[in-house]
Amino acid sequence: MIGHISEQALAEVRAQKIIIGIRAIDSEQGLTNDYVPETMTDRAILAQRGQIIIVADHTKCGRMSTVLLAPISTINTLVTDDKAPREFVDALKARNVEVLTV
Repeated sequence: MIGHISEQALAEVRAQKIIIGIRAIDSEQGLTNDYVPETMTDRAILAQRGQIIIVADHTKCGRMSTVLLAPISTINTLVTDDKAPREFVDALKARNVEVLTV
């Protein structure tokens, strides 16, 4: 679910760990999406301020989409595959983001 009702419900939730997928992640531009209603709901999820774990395969890494979701400093961990560009992984690690490859 996405949208206003979801966002209201999420305001009542407290989470210690948040695991979320993303359309695009760039070490400079952060987390981006291409669908505004989904982005608004994702912002409500990230607002929980628990441990933020992003899951994105290599096709999402080092890319930007049209709508800013959050800066890279928002996340704690990225889970990706071993095809993620080395420069991208190194840039995230330099920003104190844990990168796990599977």
